[in-house]
Amino acid sequence: GCSQQEVLQWSQELVRAALHAPLHPPLLELARELSRRGCEVWIVSGSNAWSVRTAVAELGLDEGRVLALTCGVEGGRLTGEVALPVTCARGKVDALRAATARPLLLAAGNAHYDLALLEHARLPLVVAPRGRPSAMRELAQARGWSVVEVG
Repeated sequence: GCSQQEVLQWSQELVRAALHAPLHPPLLELARELSRRGCEVWIVSGSNAWSVRTAVAELGLDEGRVLALTCGVEGGRLTGEVALPVTCARGKVDALRAATARPLLLAAGNAHYDLALLEHARLPLVVAPRGRPSAMRELAQARGWSVVEVG
């Protein structure tokens, strides 16, 4: 029942507070460089689209290439009807396939919900916390995937 404008305003406030220290600077630089070289860089997230698009724009990436959780809108207000595909787990792959016909060369993920996307990529890259245990790091090592440590 919130208005899109309210959600966008809250997203902007959250992003301004959070972007003082970007979570994954090496990945951000990689995304920017790939974009500069003409690669399609997509951000696929299970978070709400308004917040993710706001953050992506603030980081200087193409907010038009965000696939994230959305819902219906009636009369400028959000409904409880979630748009499909839900950008979580296998839905991340489905959303990306619907958005582009290009093959997925590189995917980065840090959670179990990213597993299908990582398995779909030619080069899966797991993002793991430096100095802390991570089930995703263990999975990446078992599968011979690359790992980048952050934090």
